[in-house]
Amino acid sequence: MGRPDVEVAGVSAETSFGLGPVLLLARGDDKSVTVSPTVLFTPLVAARATGGVLIHTHRTGASPTAEDLAVTRRLVSAGVLLGIPLFAHLVIRPDQLVGPD
Repeated sequence: MGRPDVEVAGVSAETSFGLGPVLLLARGDDKSVTVSPTVLFTPLVAARATGGVLIHTHRTGASPTAEDLAVTRRLVSAGVLLGIPLFAHLVIRPDQLVGPD
């Protein structure tokens, strides 16, 4: 999903055809990447998604940060309002894939 020294975020839409391809939403620096509800949900609305999966990379082996968790809560709330739930927010680390507890 990008260079290993850059955090990137993507989304995959769930539609009646199943889970779609991962779309690149944003590219950050080696410490963070910012995704707003507008950036996240625009492709999901366009795809007439019934839900979505948010994905982003962590360059280091760090666990999801407090900021990751706060952003996830904000995006989940936005999805509820739009009727497009986020099924998961996956963090891809060099050594493993971390999903919600």
